[in-house]
Amino acid sequence: MSTRTGEAIQSCIAAAFDGFVRVDAKPGFCYRQHTPPFYAFVTVLHSSKSRCFEVDVVSTVFPSWDRQYGTHQLRRATGLPNLRVGSGSMLMEDIAYKYKDAPDQALAVIKDELREFAGAWFAAHRCEMANDRLVQYGLRLMEENSGSTIDLDELKQQLRKEADRIAATKWQRGETAILAIDLLRWRQESQLTRRSS
Repeated sequence: MSTRTGEAIQSCIAAAFDGFVRVDAKPGFCYRQHTPPFYAFVTVLHSSKSRCFEVDVVSTVFPSWDRQYGTHQLRRATGLPNLRVGSGSMLMEDIAYKYKDAPDQALAVIKDELREFAGAWFAAHRCEMANDRLVQYGLRLMEENSGSTIDLDELKQQLRKEADRIAATKWQRGETAILAIDLLRWRQESQLTRRSS
């Protein structure tokens, strides 16, 4: 990818959002913003041969993205076009931001869509997590047991009991196993970060 295209991508992200910095990631360009406890990512892939860009957005409590898509309580990722159309599934040919002559044409559309759709999506995840009583319960458990070992199956059981107690939604109940895994991963990464600083 040319330096000029890389600089144009960086300008596009900077024009859409404040505080996003480039981080090393393969493939493509990855920009991250950290507003504790959240990390927001915008990743951009470019094909000069096909004359197009693909853009993904990620909201997570983890400092890196494993390139997995989905909507979970502590992490979510989707393509920017998915936000525009309000759907989790799209045809592959509708995902790319295509251009004929100069990449700036597509990057202008990307900038506008990041502003219009991604900013609200990041904010919605932050709000949902803050108001999710099951998530807040799980985070308290992690803090209260920070010095001890927590068994995954035991944590799943505790989350399921709390889900029953608070009359959690069907979606929350279905997410308890993923939430348990993500909480343990978050706790481990948080402890590693504290030790290294």
